[in-house]
Amino acid sequence: MKKRVALSKFIIYIVLFLGIVLSVLAYFYTQNQHQAMWENSQKVKLNLKVSKFETDFYFDLLKIKADFMNSQSPKDLDSLPENKHFERWNILRLDKKPEPNQIINLDFKTSKDKSIELHITSNQINQIIENSAKYGYSFFTLDGSGLYIAFTKQSQNNDELQVFISKAKPVLNTLEEYDGYLIHVLNEKGKTIYNKHKQTHVDAYAVRVEGSRANMSYSIVSFVNKEGIGGIGSYGLLFMSFILIITFLIVTYLFKQNTSLNSLNAKMLNQGDSLKTAYNLFRKITGNSFDIISVIDSNLKLEYANSAYAKILNYNPRNLQGLAFVDLLPEINKEKFLKKVKSFDFNKGALNFDFEMLHANKKDRIIVESMIHAIYDEKGEIENYIAHCKDITAKRESLKALLQSKRRFKDFADSSADWLWETDDRLRFSFVSSGIKNSTGFLVEDLLGRGINSLFYKSTLVIDKLTNDRGAIKDIEIKVKSRDSREIWLRISAIPVYNEKGVFTGYRGVGRNITYMKVEQEKMLELATTDYLTGLLNRSAFLHELDSTLNLAKRNGIQGALLFIDLDMFKVVNESHGYDAGDKVLLEVSSLLQANLRTTDIIGRIGGDEFAVIMHDINPQEVRKKIKQLINRLSRLKITYNGEQIQTTSSIGVVKYPNEDQDPSQILTAAGLAMHKAKDMGRNRVYMTDDHFFEDSFTVSAKQKMKWLNILRSALDNDNFEMHFQPMIPAEKDGTVIFESLLRIRDENNNLGSPVFFIEAAENFGLSQSLDISVLKKCIKHHKDLMNQGKDCMLSINISGLSLGDDVVLQALKDIVRKEKPVTDKIIIEVTETAAMRDEEQAKIFVSELHSLGFKFALDDFGSGYSSFYYLKNLDVDYIKIDGEFVKNLETSTEDRHFVKALSDLAKGLDIKIIAEFVENQSHVNILKEIGIDYMQGYHISKPIDDLNKAVKRFDHKSIDEI
Repeated sequence: MKKRVALSKFIIYIVLFLGIVLSVLAYFYTQNQHQAMWENSQKVKLNLKVSKFETDFYFDLLKIKADFMNSQSPKDLDSLPENKHFERWNILRLDKKPEPNQIINLDFKTSKDKSIELHITSNQINQIIENSAKYGYSFFTLDGSGLYIAFTKQSQNNDELQVFISKAKPVLNTLEEYDGYLIHVLNEKGKTIYNKHKQTHVDAYAVRVEGSRANMSYSIVSFVNKEGIGGIGSYGLLFMSFILIITFLIVTYLFKQNTSLNSLNAKMLNQGDSLKTAYNLFRKITGNSFDIISVIDSNLKLEYANSAYAKILNYNPRNLQGLAFVDLLPEINKEKFLKKVKSFDFNKGALNFDFEMLHANKKDRIIVESMIHAIYDEKGEIENYIAHCKDITAKRESLKALLQSKRRFKDFADSSADWLWETDDRLRFSFVSSGIKNSTGFLVEDLLGRGINSLFYKSTLVIDKLTNDRGAIKDIEIKVKSRDSREIWLRISAIPVYNEKGVFTGYRGVGRNITYMKVEQEKMLELATTDYLTGLLNRSAFLHELDSTLNLAKRNGIQGALLFIDLDMFKVVNESHGYDAGDKVLLEVSSLLQANLRTTDIIGRIGGDEFAVIMHDINPQEVRKKIKQLINRLSRLKITYNGEQIQTTSSIGVVKYPNEDQDPSQILTAAGLAMHKAKDMGRNRVYMTDDHFFEDSFTVSAKQKMKWLNILRSALDNDNFEMHFQPMIPAEKDGTVIFESLLRIRDENNNLGSPVFFIEAAENFGLSQSLDISVLKKCIKHHKDLMNQGKDCMLSINISGLSLGDDVVLQALKDIVRKEKPVTDKIIIEVTETAAMRDEEQAKIFVSELHSLGFKFALDDFGSGYSSFYYLKNLDVDYIKIDGEFVKNLETSTEDRHFVKALSDLAKGLDIKIIAEFVENQSHVNILKEIGIDYMQGYHISKPIDDLNKAVKRFDHKSIDEI
């Protein structure tokens, strides 16, 4: 063995030595022949290496006579003249774009004097010129166009010309013209060649590249002997050297392989016993496994089956040997199994998939989770498969049941108007039903895994409850932002969840979008607190603001003023131009007030043409200044209506606050009296009270006030007042008509005076109590007489808000009932909503006492107060009368229709009858019937009638359709 190895090494060294010697001989032989090749060559071979082309191109090969080079180079090859100075020959055209780094060979003859240069028309590689000295090149220009450049490499043994591209400018007709620079950079052999040809004009062989850019790395001009070198030649020697070197490499490789094979044979002899031991161990391990383990040959037939086949599928493992594995599968799984096994690349690992296997009875089936490995032989072919199958039937059934349960829960959750949610113990959403999208715009995936802050971020109450208290929350209403950044309202409920060990695991909850309900509530609140025409606060809301402002002023000692503004001669505007013109005037005045008062000032419309302003935290001097500006601008206000100009003035009364004895109603009354003082002064005036005005204010217009005070006292003393009755007709047939009793008093001229005057006098001078008791007596007796005559009707009696909760009035009512014994369930005691608002507890007691006596209770002017719905909930009300301001514009106001409809629906839900007043035309009737109003009252039905008997006879048991 050692001798063979030594002999092999010797042969290798001999071959290597011969290859080196032949290579050296070929090199020197080539160098000695090079000069002869240059002198004797008749053919030049041009090797052009193309590194990159970005456009299609072609080459033209031209021969141009030397004397032609003295003139300007042609711009167009086709334009060259056909004369003695020029002949065109041997044109090569490339129509196909070459591949990168492709070698293109062009052969052409040299001129007689062997002078040759290569011109390439392009404009690249300027940097090579600039750095030529670094690379050992010198250069000279051959063409005045500035596109042709040649480089001569400095070398002892090489006369090749390497050609590059540039933009050189000088004109060179012969080599001699560049003698000054060229001589000292050329080597000796180069100088010899140069001296021989320096007097010769240059024959230029040009290769032109047409197109945009061509990156041409270099071109080499070499020379080929016409007769050849003879014998083996330099190329033959080089070829033989190449063959010897290859032979050396092959012999070296075979030698190493022989050594490796000897080592491998020794290893394989030791592996037989190891394989047998491993196989026995494999059988022992798999025989005790609870999973089905099989060894399958390359034809997918069983070679080995463990004992789990008997335990799980009731097969005898020995009887399975040689059986095709797919025969243990249902027909539907066979093709799938074969396809997966045959197409899988086991070099990448094990094949994992689930399939069904048949029980020995061929009926029952199990589901297995399989892992199949391949074993390869020495040729790299699959020899065996090992299949490890785990019975997951029970697991799959449990999973199926769980999925069905989840699907059922999801179906319920998705079909619900609400959306369901769960969190983990860190309060991150772990489940959200798809209903979240309809409620908030968020997708389920937007919230899963995110904290509750991502949705409930605006509600510290919810977050604190869930984060700190770990308690249940119920019907908490919160404002959040939807996915598109809109503000929405949600109602949230949730309960904490604990595991079997009592550890907190999260929350389960439900949410609902209540934005629509909230918006409707806000609209109702706005309707209840806002003047329908101007958008300012209405009277009740303004009084509420005034009360808050007065309390603040008293606590902090802040000065302020209350303005009462009344439009002069506004009645004339309505009568001469119509109510639409009047509404336009009111709107213009409202806009002027808002534009000319401070943003902190509170403005309200408290009557038909009456406005009030709270100017808080302002001294009297500033008040006078502001009001002077205001009345000047009001007096200059001109409104154009139907081509006519309307101009109105204003009278303003001003009361300063605070005063310990003033409540909101009293200070508003004082401001109103101050306004009347301004009118008495000639209108378009301001009257600002002094500090004693409040005590003296009731003497303003004393003549007018005292007149009605005397008339009222006379009426009480002599029972000299009248009751008129206006019917409230039921919307449905077979209903009972209700007659509202209205107090009327005649003045000294026997004319019916406005209730405003004597009611104001009664309230200002403490006569409301006496007046209400007299009215109750008179009306209850009227009703009793009618009932005794067999005339069935209901009677509604108005009393002053000041009598609400008055013990004297309540006791008087009890005395009347005891004496007259009326049918009290046919009598309604009616009080304005604003009166009921003054003292809630007193109102509750009063209503309770009325019900104990059998009377019904009604709220008048309902909807004018800012907390109307609150009183419906807290007072035991039987009837409500909608404020006429919401009825008279039903035809044109969508908001009023919505408000009346909402009141009607709410009343029905609370079993309260609802009455609409100010019904002035048939259109009102139709709308109110459609809404579902129970009773209607207004001039369209009937004006007040001065005799109750006549009124009952005319409307007894009539419905609205029978009027």
